[in-house]
Amino acid sequence: MNWYVVYAQAQKELVAYQNLVKQGFAAYLPRYRKNCRHARRVYAVMAPLFPRYLFVRMDPTSQRW
Repeated sequence: MNWYVVYAQAQKELVAYQNLVKQGFAAYLPRYRKNCRHARRVYAVMAPLFPRYLFVRMDPTSQRW
């Protein structure tokens, strides 16, 4: 089986990841902790390392995409 790149909608990488896992695919979404500021507040969020991209491991000959 090989790894393939999936191009997702903007800011919907996590939704795409969850849907792929529900369908039985091995998916990988690398994320990192990012500090954001809004109205003098600083908070941490988990942001995708590669925006709009995630990885899925599959065999296109035996698994249906």
